[in-house]
Amino acid sequence: MNVFDFETISKNPYTRLVVSKKCLPHRHTFFEFSICISGQVKNCINGVDYEITKGTVVLLRPQDEHCFISTDGHISRDVYVSTELLKSVCDCIDPDLFQKIQDEPMTMFFKISDYDLQMLENKLNVFNGVRDLSLQQSRAAHINAVTELFTLWQQSLRPQKKLPNWIISLTKQLNNAGFKKKSLDEIIQATHYSHGYVCREFKKYMGVTLQEYISSVKFSYAIALLQAQENTIEQIAFKLNYSSASIFIAAFKRKYGLSPAQWRKAQQSSALSNKILIQ
Repeated sequence: MNVFDFETISKNPYTRLVVSKKCLPHRHTFFEFSICISGQVKNCINGVDYEITKGTVVLLRPQDEHCFISTDGHISRDVYVSTELLKSVCDCIDPDLFQKIQDEPMTMFFKISDYDLQMLENKLNVFNGVRDLSLQQSRAAHINAVTELFTLWQQSLRPQKKLPNWIISLTKQLNNAGFKKKSLDEIIQATHYSHGYVCREFKKYMGVTLQEYISSVKFSYAIALLQAQENTIEQIAFKLNYSSASIFIAAFKRKYGLSPAQWRKAQQSSALSNKILIQ
């Protein structure tokens, strides 16, 4: 079994994206929030298999051993947290919280909405390596992200609204590759409700506009296509219904701070580094 310590993540001390890869059993000397951005993965934690889907957040503790057994379009964001930082954040919420997390026999899971997932990812984009941040700014952004994760965890404990069947059906359809090529008007027409009703009710239940949700789904699909290495940037732009590759590139760069080509190159380098670390 591998043990990853802070030297392992010295090049990315705060967070990184993990794209569709299996890994050997390992544990950390630090805490890790693993946030599933898209797809699904089977994560074996302390000998128990869990099906992780989009919006699921897992808090892995130093004593937790885990590995990815199978992946399907899986993209996750890992946020690393030292024991000292996690304890300080917990103490601000509840002086007994840190010990409760340590003593809890089961792994900590919670779900967040697509809107919260999008907002959280927007905040974490500062760590994608293209924006100049001082060490002090980086630490402040990191503490803010960890605090936000605990806030989302507390929100997840509150009763949730039951989604109407048409919203459940619509969100499932939007994960279909062919449906992603439709325009906003075509997507709304498929619900058989009026434009105003769909937009109003979708925002009420999902906490994000339909257009924002569609954009989030498309970006997740774009990352999966980039990772697959089978499509050119132009082909990906076409599959996502962009009128030109340049418009897609500009939108992608606003979202992630990298062009699609730069992102693809960075992930290739990261995959090679991960392979070396696990061997």
